[in-house]
Amino acid sequence: MQLENNLKDKLMNLNFHDSEIRKVEVVTCNGNERKCILLIDYYNWENNENCNSHWQWRKLQITFDFLSHIEWYVPDLVNRHSDILDVEFDCKIEELYLRERKLNEKYPGYVSPIFDLAKGYLSIKFNLSNFDDVTGKQAYLLLIGSSVNLEWLTNECRQGSIHILANSKVDE
Repeated sequence: MQLENNLKDKLMNLNFHDSEIRKVEVVTCNGNERKCILLIDYYNWENNENCNSHWQWRKLQITFDFLSHIEWYVPDLVNRHSDILDVEFDCKIEELYLRERKLNEKYPGYVSPIFDLAKGYLSIKFNLSNFDDVTGKQAYLLLIGSSVNLEWLTNECRQGSIHILANSKVDE
């Protein structure tokens, strides 16, 4: 069970901390099929080394042509529901794989829309800067699907600094 087209490796090499989820769009098409488009203002840590200039974001669009599973848990509806802290991969993938294998055993010729190796699959969980004050549970967005594509968009990219460096002075 491996993502065939190295998308997971590309995503693992990105630093999503301080990036922001801008849009999650789930579209139902062709009967029961679901497509998901995720748009992220990616905080470009790799190219923001110069602290004196405007920092750059990049727009990353992740498209799941087949969305199998979505969970979006945001306990505090007011504060920082879209800011990303970090990312995890392969959440719930074993459980889903076992269910798909049982379907394959029950129905000969069944082809999993998730684990069809020609399409490649991805399980990605974005942990968000949002917490339940009572339980301490952290907000997250979990997406599992196949036929995944990444695209860097060039329109309407944000600029500006969101960090104050520890060694910088603030004028009073």
